[in-house]
Amino acid sequence: MKRATLALQVALAVAIVTACLLWVRWSPECNDDDAACDAHVVARLEVEYGGCMMIVGLAGDEVECIYGPDAELRVWVTHPRIDEVTLSVDGEPWAYTTADVPEETLGQGFRGRIASDTARRLQIGVPGQPTRELRLRSSKHITPVERLVLSQLDERAIWLQSHLLLGHLEVLPEVEAMMDRLLSAGMLSLAVDEGLAASVHLSRRSGRLDLAEQVLARVEASAKRYPEGSASWGIYHAHLLEQRGRLVEAAVGYRQGAHHALRMDDAAMKLDVLSDYSMVLAELGYFEAALYWGQRALVVAQQAGRPADRVAVKRTVARMSVRLREARRTADSPEQLLREILLPSPPGSTPRDPGEIEPARLTAAKLMLLEKDLGRTQRLLDELDTSRLTPEQRVEAQDVRLQLLLINKAPASKLHMALAELETLASSSASPGPPWLVAVRRGEVLEQEEDLAGAKRAYEESEDLLDGLVPLALLGAQGELAPAHRREGTERLVSLLLRQHQPDEALCVLRRSQARMGLLARLFMRLSAEEQAQLRPRVAAYLQVKRELEALVRSTNASALDDERDAALREAERLRAELDQVAVEILSIHGGYEGRPSCESLSPRLPGELLLGLYPHRDSLLVLVQDDERTTYRELSDPEALTSTNDSSWLGAVLLDSLDARLFAAKRVRVLAAGKGAAIPVHALPWRERLLIEHMPVVYGLDLPPHAPRGTIPRSPSALVIADASAKSTGRETEEVESLLGEAGWDVTRRRSSKLTGDDLQRELARVDHFHYAGHADFDEDPEHALIWPPYPGGAAAEPSYIPLGGTERLSVQDILMMQRVPPTVVLMGCKTGVYDDRVAYGGLSLATAFLGAGAEAVVASTREINGTEGALVGQGLYAELGRQGIGEPGAWFMQAMEWSLAHGLDERAVQDYRVLVP
Repeated sequence: MKRATLALQVALAVAIVTACLLWVRWSPECNDDDAACDAHVVARLEVEYGGCMMIVGLAGDEVECIYGPDAELRVWVTHPRIDEVTLSVDGEPWAYTTADVPEETLGQGFRGRIASDTARRLQIGVPGQPTRELRLRSSKHITPVERLVLSQLDERAIWLQSHLLLGHLEVLPEVEAMMDRLLSAGMLSLAVDEGLAASVHLSRRSGRLDLAEQVLARVEASAKRYPEGSASWGIYHAHLLEQRGRLVEAAVGYRQGAHHALRMDDAAMKLDVLSDYSMVLAELGYFEAALYWGQRALVVAQQAGRPADRVAVKRTVARMSVRLREARRTADSPEQLLREILLPSPPGSTPRDPGEIEPARLTAAKLMLLEKDLGRTQRLLDELDTSRLTPEQRVEAQDVRLQLLLINKAPASKLHMALAELETLASSSASPGPPWLVAVRRGEVLEQEEDLAGAKRAYEESEDLLDGLVPLALLGAQGELAPAHRREGTERLVSLLLRQHQPDEALCVLRRSQARMGLLARLFMRLSAEEQAQLRPRVAAYLQVKRELEALVRSTNASALDDERDAALREAERLRAELDQVAVEILSIHGGYEGRPSCESLSPRLPGELLLGLYPHRDSLLVLVQDDERTTYRELSDPEALTSTNDSSWLGAVLLDSLDARLFAAKRVRVLAAGKGAAIPVHALPWRERLLIEHMPVVYGLDLPPHAPRGTIPRSPSALVIADASAKSTGRETEEVESLLGEAGWDVTRRRSSKLTGDDLQRELARVDHFHYAGHADFDEDPEHALIWPPYPGGAAAEPSYIPLGGTERLSVQDILMMQRVPPTVVLMGCKTGVYDDRVAYGGLSLATAFLGAGAEAVVASTREINGTEGALVGQGLYAELGRQGIGEPGAWFMQAMEWSLAHGLDERAVQDYRVLVP
């Protein structure tokens, strides 16, 4: 913890307090009048306060800011009419200066001092809305009870926190009792900060994440009474989530804290959050933002940090930079940062903690290996004190040694000796990740020996191990499954199969890998609240056994006597068996996940259909093509250029020209894509002087195992058409859709989204054959979607996407996946309803993938922000030539819609914004 956290220091330091968000909403009756609907707006007043010495809880949910005579109070206000905001103290205008923050595109900062020591209220107002107030009290008027508590707190708090820092868990009950006394005295901020400090010592020093979570839970309600406490609590909870491997949730917590720290210009909080935010973003694949916040953290540490702060920030930023390089992204070399960390302590200074230095040395060794400086890699490994590393870090260190031997083409005896040591360390680790790594490295060793059959078995074993690893990750028990993680075994297996001229098998491996994530994502999102509650104790038991095993390994070192070491290993074996049993229970409770679906269980290729697979593969884009004749492959270099270009003519030539004869013979194209390959709009690429979609049907397959066939009902087809009142022109669009469907013989119901609850919409959806939605699709994200503030929208990337309904109601991804029946065909004419985020497992779960996961047979959706007029044109095109035969084959339906829309004025460039997705 980089901030001062001991009780008296906290009492005298600057804390931040934020008033609750308040917003006023007015919603006119639209009555199908788009002009009235355009007036449907939300005016939000957000107010944040800072500069208080202490926060005291009052009756109800009110809080009181204890301010110092010379302290500068800070205010951040966000409102559409910011120039009309007034600030006053007890009714008198407040003398302030303004402050701006480059990263905050909304709002305005204000700063000033409180001249009087009798001030009672800081007031913020906007004409036409209620005034917001923060209760104030000068530090000169601290009560006798508060003075007594503070006088008794200082030395005892320092003593208790020092013992927790040293791992003396027996003092924890007294720490908790002290927190309770502070809360009973109303001293919220002191109790919360004691809890935050204790959580750090328990998790990072003692490895007791369970106890750290227990302490945070004790102060959670109090912290969330004032938003500085809420932001701080979110940061320290994010630390625990990061250690659990739940990286997306951790990133969201860090982001909340970073916003708050920047708005309040709180150097201590910025030191707490920015470098950790950067590291998590690098792990998730948000590389540009990771670089930005890493540099920002270094500047803050240099300007405001203590020496220990600077070391901690440099170490984290260095790890982030290495992670970027491992992901083949451009980043400044962290070599200078690591050199500064590894310098010996100056004479007479406090020696640096080896627990901080040795992980940095390991990072430096990984960097030198990436830079192919094999001599320096070896020297760093020789200097590394592995006793100061965690079990997982010891595995990493041995893995670097083995990779070094592989690069140097070491004799087989040395390779197998190093592999055996890696296996030993992996067996002592509580995480299932290291055994997966062992399988991958065993495959490399055997492949280098030209034992290709053995290498294939090893790589296939790594895929089988992932079958157990992925569910635990989705449960929050074993790390986030971003595509940047755990794909090395898959890539090596695919490379080996291609080397053996087996592209059919390579395509099968890639499809099964993609299907595994899709099936699990769908499965876990469909769990009810009761089923999720049943899982929690098993996950908790898993994590508890994992912690016990890690603690045991940590306490066993090379200097232990043989009998002590043997006893420790026997206990490790017992705990490992218990861990495996708990994992089996977790995997069996949720309804029969048995691993990757077989290729035969996936949607088979139809006669005349051409499968076009686009998969990131090491430094290239792997293109696999399967048709009636054969399966072929080629690798395209510079995938970044392929997926980011706006030159569709060039991209069409690169991707399609070599397939000319095969495309000419094909009746239909199904695109199977993963990672950045999913960003390529194959259907909108030019081929033979027209867009591909104008020549033949093109669909995008998700490789979800198909649902059971539906029975047919002898009746007129039915459709539900929903318009979002707050989106321009949707009333007229849905009127036209209703008319076209009616002319084709459909039984149509048209509704306004603002008139529906979630239950209403689900009941309607369960009874119809087709659903058309026109309007906004929202994400619980920052309104500006600034590129430096990930995670971004994309289903599971942060908050699931949803359709806004009446009041605060919504239809979310999880709501859809929980439905027993959804319409077979769905049209989602809203922005990014089919967005794909290659940074998260399976690209996230968008609204489109949710409907497919729940049983829909085809979904037309958008992958970008769309123009409302163009969306209305595409919507009409889907039904203009429908006729009484119904929707039919999804690709042909979408093809005729695009042809009609282009003929009626759709810009050819807009075709890429829409696609039809199938299971």
